[in-house]
Amino acid sequence: MLEKNQSVLEGIGIASVSWLDSANTFHRHYFVAAVSESSLMHFHRNRIKAGVDFKHPHKWIRGTRAAKRLYGT
Repeated sequence: MLEKNQSVLEGIGIASVSWLDSANTFHRHYFVAAVSESSLMHFHRNRIKAGVDFKHPHKWIRGTRAAKRLYGT
């Protein structure tokens, strides 16, 4: 299945190896959203503004490393 869709992934700038790794280990890398790093940061800031209570709101956002690997930024 990956081989058939590899050109689609390449067309949107995602390496098939990175996509496969992210899909297989999704639960380890992401918490509430799987998006680019900048979108993840924006999402996190908006959740804070909306009043979501985080234990350490400015210390750590889960999934940024995986977002960089998959989406590049």
